[in-house]
Amino acid sequence: MRTPNEIHHIAEMRALMHVGHSSSRPLSVDYELIGVVGEVAFQREFEVLGFMMDEENRPGGDKGIDFESHSGTIDVKTARKPHFLFVEEGKAVTDIYVLAKYHEGLLDATLIGWCYREEIAGQPVKCFGGHRIRNHYLPADKLRPIVELKELIVFDLPGPVESEILDRRKPTTYDSRTGEPSNG
Repeated sequence: MRTPNEIHHIAEMRALMHVGHSSSRPLSVDYELIGVVGEVAFQREFEVLGFMMDEENRPGGDKGIDFESHSGTIDVKTARKPHFLFVEEGKAVTDIYVLAKYHEGLLDATLIGWCYREEIAGQPVKCFGGHRIRNHYLPADKLRPIVELKELIVFDLPGPVESEILDRRKPTTYDSRTGEPSNG
């Protein structure tokens, strides 16, 4: 479990690493922080399956790959208002896209849903938010449930798998101050 200081440090290092690089396009305040928080939420939810965040500093960016699994590469897209999953036109290269909702002030995110690359790449394209970046977009309510991603990844794991992994139907919530699981 990451502490708030660790989360801020990772985000600051990423932001500094990308200053002046063509791969860097911070589209909002705390852009890197929001992304890191989404990755932390994914790791927390999937840690039992062995997923760990990649903390390597990559000056050219992560090429859209936040996690790797037997089921394919995974990119976590985190937003303050996750009404849609957005993937920039021509950049749908990751196998699986996960949408997360950033909780302002809590340094936390909730995983909303996911889709395959082919599903998002087949969606319409439009510019949103005045950035003149053309994005494929898929409404959040059309995404697959996170439990299906867990089942897919568990099914693709080599060797025996504990049934408790699949029994986790509801995402765990965590206290933003202590990082410990909470009851609501």
